[in-house]
Formats: sequence, C-alpha cells, structure tokens
Amino acid sequence: MSQEMKDKVDMAVMEKLDGILRDSVGREFDESLLLWHIATDLCFHPREWQGPQDAEADGLKSISETLSEYMLYLLVRQPEMLSATAGIGLLRYRDTCAEAIRFFNSAKPWDPDHKDARQMLLSVNTSKKPADVKGDRSKSVLFDACILASVLRQLGDDTMWRVVAGVWGEMLTYAAGKCHGSTHVRQLSRGGELITLVWFLMAHLGLGDMYRIHEGDAKAKLIVHDQ
Repeated sequence: MSQEMKDKVDMAVMEKLDGILRDSVGREFDESLLLWHIATDLCFHPREWQGPQDAEADGLKSISETLSEYMLYLLVRQPEMLSATAGIGLLRYRDTCAEAIRFFNSAKPWDPDHKDARQMLLSVNTSKKPADVKGDRSKSVLFDACILASVLRQLGDDTMWRVVAGVWGEMLTYAAGKCHGSTHVRQLSRGGELITLVWFLMAHLGLGDMYRIHEGDAKAKLIVHDQ
C-alpha cells in the first residue's frame, strides 16, 4: 500500500475514531482509564498487514504500555491518588474482571496459556451494543474496549501509537492535577509516585488546576490543602 493510500485510510479511520474518542474520554475517569487500558493491550496483538515499525513508533508503543500499566496500578493499589470516588473505580474494575472470566470460561476449547486471549476479544461482534452483551447493570467496560481497539487497529502503527500514547499522557496529567495537593504531599513520605512528580512539574510550569488566582491578590497560590 502506498504512503498516500495509507494516509487516506488513516484519515478515514480517524474520522470514525473521533466520535469513539469523544465518548471514551467523556466518561467517568476510572471508566475511561479501564477502557483504554484494555484497548491498549489489545493493540499489541499482531496484525496480518503490520509492517516494520520505526524508532518513533517503538518509543510510543513503549510509553503507551508503561503508562497504561502504571495508571491501572494507581486505580487498584493507590485509588486515593485518582479520585474521591475510588470505590466506584474498584467496583468497575471487579465487574470488568468478572466479565472477562465469564467470557473466557465460555470459550471452547479453553486455552490455559491465554495465548489467544487477545484474538478472542478482538473477534467479539462489535456491531452489538455493549449493554446487549453484558447487561445494563454491569459496570464492565470489556466490550466497549473491544470496540475501541478494533477501530484503533485500523490505523497505521505510527498513527495508532501516537493516539494511544497521547491519550495516556493526557490521563496522567489530568489525574495529577485533580489529585488533592495534600495527598501528593503525604505520598512523598512513602517514597513518592510518578504522578506526584508530574504534579510538581505542573506546579512549576503553572499548569492545571493547582493554581488559583485570588481576588485582590496578584500572585497565584499553590493549593496544597483539600478542596
């Protein structure tokens, strides 16, 4: 396929992806995080037409994997760093894990090594609404992630990993800015976290919600107490 044709395909897919992207990042933060974590993992599954990757694509791929794993770690092990509604995030995580177990247990024959797990998920009928598959009450995002991944994988590697890495970068900086300053400070006594280092960098650059201009006060004050 010529580069011109690849660019046209990427443009067409990006138009389709735009609506899905808006939907995925417009959800509750923990829901969006889980959705993109699963979709990112599915993007690692080899494609038949996948060509050689350049150094930039390899770098973006590595960044995507690292940030995806790190943000899930925060959701499960350090939920207070992400939001005041951490309990909902853990519930959504458990529902998604339960949905995955049911999905793989229903597969015949069962693959104990999970070698074909990604392929099985990518083979899900994405024309159906997720609610029709999982039910309205489940908070699982497993099948939503399958839909997102199937669209992302229609992009060329460079474009796909640029989109994925960009989303994870946005998620990390958003979470760093939304986490209470006092939570970041307490975390320092335990050795600190990457998200706290990002928070300090944002504070240094005057980015995010950490600065508030008080009426009658010409300088910005760093907010480090619970809001």
